[in-house]
Amino acid sequence: VNAPIICEQIEERTAPLIERIKAMAKLQEAGYRIRYRIDPIIPFADLFYDYPVSEEENFRKTVEMYLETLDLIFAYTSPEMITLGTYRPYPGLKRYLKKRFPASPVLRIKTHREKSKERIDKGLRIKLYTWFKEEIRKRSPKTIVALCKETPEVWRAVGLSYKPLRCSCLL
Repeated sequence: VNAPIICEQIEERTAPLIERIKAMAKLQEAGYRIRYRIDPIIPFADLFYDYPVSEEENFRKTVEMYLETLDLIFAYTSPEMITLGTYRPYPGLKRYLKKRFPASPVLRIKTHREKSKERIDKGLRIKLYTWFKEEIRKRSPKTIVALCKETPEVWRAVGLSYKPLRCSCLL
């Protein structure tokens, strides 16, 4: 799942966020374990501003954008786990997007090479993940928070343990 505005702007031909969460609620009522993956978390300024903004304003607008997602998740369901991931395109994605979707706002997302992946700024990732972890735990201390495809350094900086590895993809 993602922030409603991200769903609307980038996820063409997909169900609105509320419909996805209501479907998860039905599954939970039927006895299924519920897990979410909020991914890719995308900085607000990269998508919606054509001019530079301060790191603090970008962080503030980004978390405001995701508050509704968390509010909806916990209003309808009690997930056992939420896995978080930030935008990390594979090497050929930008070329593909430029060719097929030259006006895509995704092309404005600022990334840099970090080992074998393109990633958003590490400091911003840590700050966002920490905020999500705290917000999730406020709502549900029992919900496990995990990171998707992150480095051990980032897991530690956020105050999470990557051993044993936890992810919505793993049982």
